[in-house]
Amino acid sequence: MRLVKITNVVLLLWLTSAVPALGNASFEYGGKWTYTSNLFGYSSDVVDAYSTNSVTARLYPVPQVEVSLTSNYVNYRDSIDLWNASAGGSIAFVPLPSSSRFSLYLYGSFNGYVYRASHDGLDNNTSVLSGSLGYRLHDRLHVRGGVSLNSTRYLASDSKDQQFIDLFAGFNASLPWSNAFDLEIGYSFAEYWSVVGRRSFIDTRPEVPDSV
Repeated sequence: MRLVKITNVVLLLWLTSAVPALGNASFEYGGKWTYTSNLFGYSSDVVDAYSTNSVTARLYPVPQVEVSLTSNYVNYRDSIDLWNASAGGSIAFVPLPSSSRFSLYLYGSFNGYVYRASHDGLDNNTSVLSGSLGYRLHDRLHVRGGVSLNSTRYLASDSKDQQFIDLFAGFNASLPWSNAFDLEIGYSFAEYWSVVGRRSFIDTRPEVPDSV
């Protein structure tokens, strides 16, 4: 058995500005530079660095709804052929008022990923549907549970299409002196519609925001 060692160095730049002409809207630019000693996370020990640039527009048509449109570009220093771009959108809905002991969070997103011609077999569309329900037992104690469905469909072939289902439950406690304790457990399983050949080590699933 070989021990896999990974070293990551990350530099972040994040800018946010409001757009007065659009009312309840904001514009964000994010820049991230990452150095890693193990690009693919396994025993090949591929050293590389890459930059991630993202532009996001957020709209709030009503206080309970957030609509986001995002574009991302990832450039690699050495593994140039892994360059990829993505664009998509998401919507989050929090229907219950803050005064309610219950809290409900619903989220959905869709993103398309495009790679260079040499890796166009990785071009894919991803979608996420998630929801969580929380309950305030006490002013300082909240419990919650939820489910998330993540689907990836490849454009060139369905041989690598996959679906992930995540279940989770946890609680949050507010402690004295502005401290907090958060515990969450989860279970995740994946389904592959038809696996042919060797799967890519690149994970193209988008991040899911923290649920309430």
